[in-house]
Amino acid sequence: MNLSQNNKVRPLNITYVLPVYWPAIGGCELHTHELVSRLSERHEIKVITQITRQEDKPKGLWFGTTVNPLPKRKEYLDNKARVIPIHLSFLERTFLYPFVRGHRKIETLSMEAIRNVFQRKMFDLMKGSDLIHCIHNGASFYGYTALKCARKLGIPFVFTPLLQLYQGLTEKLMTEKRHNETHPGSPAMHTSELFLSPRGYHDKFWLKVCNASDALIAMTRFEKEFLSGKGIDTNKIYQVGVGPILSERYNKNEFRDKYNIGNKNMVLFLGRKHECKGLEELLKAAPSVWEMYPRTCFCFIGPKEGNSPAIFKKYEDERIVEIDKVDLYEKTSAIEACDILCMPSFFEALGGVFLEAWMFEKPVIAGNTPPLQELTGNGQGGFLVNLDSDEIAQKIINLIDDDSLRKKMGTWGKNMVVSKYSWEIITDKVERLYFKIVR
Repeated sequence: MNLSQNNKVRPLNITYVLPVYWPAIGGCELHTHELVSRLSERHEIKVITQITRQEDKPKGLWFGTTVNPLPKRKEYLDNKARVIPIHLSFLERTFLYPFVRGHRKIETLSMEAIRNVFQRKMFDLMKGSDLIHCIHNGASFYGYTALKCARKLGIPFVFTPLLQLYQGLTEKLMTEKRHNETHPGSPAMHTSELFLSPRGYHDKFWLKVCNASDALIAMTRFEKEFLSGKGIDTNKIYQVGVGPILSERYNKNEFRDKYNIGNKNMVLFLGRKHECKGLEELLKAAPSVWEMYPRTCFCFIGPKEGNSPAIFKKYEDERIVEIDKVDLYEKTSAIEACDILCMPSFFEALGGVFLEAWMFEKPVIAGNTPPLQELTGNGQGGFLVNLDSDEIAQKIINLIDDDSLRKKMGTWGKNMVVSKYSWEIITDKVERLYFKIVR
């Protein structure tokens, strides 16, 4: 039984702060929505955000949430939680422009200017809260602003940094890919050859927020150890994770019929279609797979972001099925319908999509990064690959070849999810943490 069902414990007033929220699509948005929706049955919850629609999402959050114009959205309910989108006026965005533009040169002055504008938007909305919980890593001014508000109100502050140690490698990866495209025959770049971001975080204020938080929520043991290695008190770091988000209803045959997949082998990419997710490496792998198994369908589901529209134009084949946003029923049906979930991303703090595939006992192919090594039990639930289309193709072929291997990996994954990552377990961990720090 959860703590708040005990009559002696009053419900909490919790304020969440994050730049993008459901129904916009992304791991942070969807998993926070699931947590908020569940906890709002027992607590008074507000969500302060800026972007709540997929079509409003900018390419970069720093400029996108500070100086770029965004539509003004109305407040709405997520189950019983109030979702309050804040909005910057033209004058506020004009004022912030030089500070955002010159952020690297005047980092402290810039951060304080941004914090001041956002604090004016958020502070009154936070009054009466028992705690503030900020979730995000890239737009560090969100965490910094929320922390300052919590301190001014004299209430606890919780931070989920969603550590993505490879997030600083996008530019290096894209440079390498462009080099390989103009110099055919160059060696493929392997994840093992990539360096970790020298700091592993966005800027010095990100680390300040981590150090000053009353509690930090980590996705993995690796993330917890990394944060501890930065001098943060390990006793205030709690490993929690996220859970799978699936519909109770689904129909794999309906999905396969709708997209003319029939009884073909089906490899599924599910998530934001962004080049940092290994999107193009998977597309490049397809012809090698077709040499062995020509009746293999590659299905890509998720909103297009970054350069993905141009990437898809380079790979046109009737066996490539590209689908935009889907509802939860169709997403769940697609997972049930697939034979292999393949998202060779190096950009994951945990990777909830892999948990969802395992709930249907599907094997996965994931990027060979420390968090995903931990999540997959070093390959027990699927294959770990480098950013190499030949390697990805070979692992897909290996799984198509071997029914028993697919079953073994999928069964391992389901057992792991049920024992560690159900939403009942996740929600109970977070709720107990809230009561602990409020007391």
